[in-house]
Amino acid sequence: ADEGSGRVLAPPRVPAVQEELAAMAAPGAAAGAGEGSAEEAELRAFHARCCGLFGVESVSWSELVELSGGQAGALGEGAVLVDVREAAEQAVSMVPGALTLSEFRALGPSLASRDPRPVVCPMCTIGFRSAAHARDIAREGVFRVRNYEGVVLHTWSGGPLVGPDGRPTNRVHAFTGHHAKVPPGVEATTFSGLAATGKAMSWVWRRQVDWVRGADKLPPAADDARP
Repeated sequence: ADEGSGRVLAPPRVPAVQEELAAMAAPGAAAGAGEGSAEEAELRAFHARCCGLFGVESVSWSELVELSGGQAGALGEGAVLVDVREAAEQAVSMVPGALTLSEFRALGPSLASRDPRPVVCPMCTIGFRSAAHARDIAREGVFRVRNYEGVVLHTWSGGPLVGPDGRPTNRVHAFTGHHAKVPPGVEATTFSGLAATGKAMSWVWRRQVDWVRGADKLPPAADDARP
């Protein structure tokens, strides 16, 4: 409850999240985006709005390598990349060195014992799911966090990908056709339209349930206070 008003703070309502996602994907959403192709600019604008929605900072591939202390385009120990996507997406390709969400949870105590502690950078397709995870991790107060630009923008940044066999690949899972805007030489695969919609809605509802279950541990930010 909000001590000042006595109101019970609620998680984002599903219709509100749907409206925000629709606004992100609306024509002209890329206005003011950086240089590059129109498709890349649109994706970067979408990612920026995801970060703004959840109040987290973004990090690009080059920034991540520098932040982690890595060299030659590889990650060092100063940052941990956490892939929060589904197993079917990860089975197409992953960023070398990234942990799955379950791996991160298992290694959490060990990572927290490092001095200095690494910066945790969740990632997904374009930044919406990972931004939610980034905010949750930040609220726990253990790690500094940044929201990684996502696997699709990772390809625009020239970042490497590996397949299930650990070998380099040019394939990437873009979740939906709307995000399957990849640079030349990269092959994008997606869920079918209905499957993607179902998975997106299922994820939003799960976030609602997770928020309620953990509300006493992770107090909502001001932008989550809704009538």
